[in-house]
Amino acid sequence: MLCVGDYASQAADTVALLTASGEREALFRALDRAAAEGVGPIELCRAAQRHFQRLLLARAAFDEGTSPSMAVESLKPPVFFKLRPAFERQVERWSREKIAAVLDRLMETERACKGGVLEPALATARTFMAAAALAAR
Repeated sequence: MLCVGDYASQAADTVALLTASGEREALFRALDRAAAEGVGPIELCRAAQRHFQRLLLARAAFDEGTSPSMAVESLKPPVFFKLRPAFERQVERWSREKIAAVLDRLMETERACKGGVLEPALATARTFMAAAALAAR
């Protein structure tokens, strides 16, 4: 992963993964790291939207009787092998309703960031922390 060179994308994906895993302390550090690396709030929101959309697809397969492993395996492009165990746990943990609520909130946050209503970094951090809290429940 270090050889790839796209640190911004990696930082945004890490934030998304930690959010869905409910790891709030690690998420807080990852948000700081992403900001230090120049990753903007919109990029963070979009990475999280992609993650939760894929999680929704896998959860739908899981709800139809597929195992978490098979549900994750069906995703295209495939989930990076080191991230599969965490993603499989997320498939079991998140309901479709919770995923949909997070996706709605991410879209609202992106809109607020673009509209200048709120300070983008603060609005994004609040959204990610609220989503991580949902995962922890």
